[in-house]
Amino acid sequence: MAHLKQEFLHIFTNVYVILVVFGGLLLYAMLYPQPYLNKLPLQQSVVVVDHDHTPASRRLIRYADATPQVQITDQVDSVSQARELLLDGQVRGMLVIPRYFERDLARSRSPVVGLAGDANFFLIYSTIIEGLATVVMTTGAVARVGELLVAGVPLKFAVKDWSPMHLNERPLFNIGMGYLGYVIPAVFVLILQQTLLLASGLVGTESKTKSGFSLASAGALLGARFIAMFIVYFLFAQFYMGVCFEYYEISRNAGVFDLYLMITAFLAASVALGILLGLLLPGSEWAPPVVMVSSLPMAFTAGFIWPIELLPEPVFWISQWFPSTHAIQGFLKLNQMGAEFSQVLDHWWSLWALAVFFFSLSLVVLTRPNVVPETLVAETK
Repeated sequence: MAHLKQEFLHIFTNVYVILVVFGGLLLYAMLYPQPYLNKLPLQQSVVVVDHDHTPASRRLIRYADATPQVQITDQVDSVSQARELLLDGQVRGMLVIPRYFERDLARSRSPVVGLAGDANFFLIYSTIIEGLATVVMTTGAVARVGELLVAGVPLKFAVKDWSPMHLNERPLFNIGMGYLGYVIPAVFVLILQQTLLLASGLVGTESKTKSGFSLASAGALLGARFIAMFIVYFLFAQFYMGVCFEYYEISRNAGVFDLYLMITAFLAASVALGILLGLLLPGSEWAPPVVMVSSLPMAFTAGFIWPIELLPEPVFWISQWFPSTHAIQGFLKLNQMGAEFSQVLDHWWSLWALAVFFFSLSLVVLTRPNVVPETLVAETK
């Protein structure tokens, strides 16, 4: 109990640890989801160039304006004028209706309608093209899809053939097709892990030369540190996956017991890795850069941004040593895809294996001669 009390004092009396654990986690919970709150970019401004001026072209404009993806905000006489509005950022897309649009439709020909979007913003571009192409192809026309990349680059068009068949798409997961319900749960896992590693690094560094601990004393000290960090982050994990999920209306398909099982394994592996990191770093000033530099590689190799099957084999094997990789895959399958716990047992057992491995390495580091953290030395006096 004395060791456990001392570890809680290390956490709650260190200003930097308090800022990271309490300030950082609360700040991330409030700020990070803000760009994704609208889920999808809708009602994007589009300029129309109508070279036909017929009832059919005006009907096409009304249909385009009625879609949830597009809002017709301007109408000009030439493509050059529309292009200037696009370059100036006054609109995000362009719809060009050709001359003889109505005549070609009446003769069962497919007139070519030009579409363009600002591809500097991928989500905005895809939203505009999806909305306009759907409306255009329902008329029997052919949509020529163009993208405006940067100022000064001419529009490039690629013909998208019209088909009489209509595709009825129904997503199995992430029904709303938004980023909030897909990205935020995975990023929350990474935030929990990285702040935990940073806090452990700040608490457990500042090494100096001294003879090693016995296995029993090392186990008692590391066990107390493990329990203290685990309790603090177990509470924050419930806040993230309970209060925050409810507030941001993120779907929860997993059972409570299954979530607790995965949270426990994930925190055990992350705490054990954090303890090892704190023992290996030569000083607390090393913790922030190490954690910051590792964050992006961990995010891109976790399998929710880039398919894990397409990772190079060496990168894949390295990613398997990060608790966040197994936890993110497990949580996404359980919570977002509705998988049974038996289907994520490989991730669950991998997390426990990492926890045992990292904790065992910490014992080895602490019991070997001449490398003992100063904070732990102070506790034995």
